[in-house]
Amino acid sequence: MTDKGRTRETNQDFVFSSEKPVGNLQNLFIVADGMGGHNAGDYASRYAIEIIVKEIMECRGKEPAAIFGRAIAQANAALVKKAAEDVQLYGMGTTAVLATLEGNSLWVANIFLGKKGSGR
Repeated sequence: MTDKGRTRETNQDFVFSSEKPVGNLQNLFIVADGMGGHNAGDYASRYAIEIIVKEIMECRGKEPAAIFGRAIAQANAALVKKAAEDVQLYGMGTTAVLATLEGNSLWVANIFLGKKGSGR
């Protein structure tokens, strides 16, 4: 469940969940929350997850940290590029938490994506 919070008029959250394999990961869980006060936070959260999932599906790597790193970098670059192409998207950003369970290990990444983010 997601919530717009007390001060926003729109919900800028977007989620992805798969208990089945996604690329070389056994499962994948992502929550993205558009940056309140920034342009197009709702768009940024949805678009970031779309790119992350696409990149994870295409990645041939086996190590979760490397898979996450590549997907995050690609999503950050795509967000920055998209924001530069459309004035209505300028400055958009989102936070994201990615997780996967591999055996007895939980791999987690907590990042900011957008113009001011480094993508890692």
